[in-house]
Amino acid sequence: MHCNKQTGIFCMFLFLLSCSTDNKELSKINIWHQMHYENRNVLREVCDEYENQHPDIKINLTYRETEELRTNFQSSAMGGSGPELIYGPSDQVGPFATMGIIQPLESLFEESFFRQFVDNAVVHYKGHKWMVGDVVGNHLMLLYNKQMLSSPPLNTDELIKMGKQLTLDLDSDGKIDQY
Repeated sequence: MHCNKQTGIFCMFLFLLSCSTDNKELSKINIWHQMHYENRNVLREVCDEYENQHPDIKINLTYRETEELRTNFQSSAMGGSGPELIYGPSDQVGPFATMGIIQPLESLFEESFFRQFVDNAVVHYKGHKWMVGDVVGNHLMLLYNKQMLSSPPLNTDELIKMGKQLTLDLDSDGKIDQY
């Protein structure tokens, strides 16, 4: 299970976004990533396992914050350098593809590779596959206080109505105390 999990994470992570390069015989793979601190050890373990299976390849990991990753990658790639792979948000696929600083994944993988992922994990843009997400979506939630509501609203009209009913000036001082 541990090995399969690592292999799965490695495949989904390492090949998330393949960057343009003319160097066909890499002896090292530079990866810029945004992996949360608590997950970085797993990433290093997966890369170590890959290096053990491919002793002629060394993987260098470099952490970068979101904006630093985006701007540094754009500058580096436009100048012909930068990492071979990046782990970052999918909303950069469009600009990076338009700039020509990433390459479509179908140039690296057979169609069967993509079938192992749920449809919305594979990022499509202008007819090409550019990224496979290991975390899919930006899931927003609406929470409610069960002491104040017996059940949550079923639609936005109910949400607005309940919000107005629960917005109160509890001490009659002219200021809202409860929203």
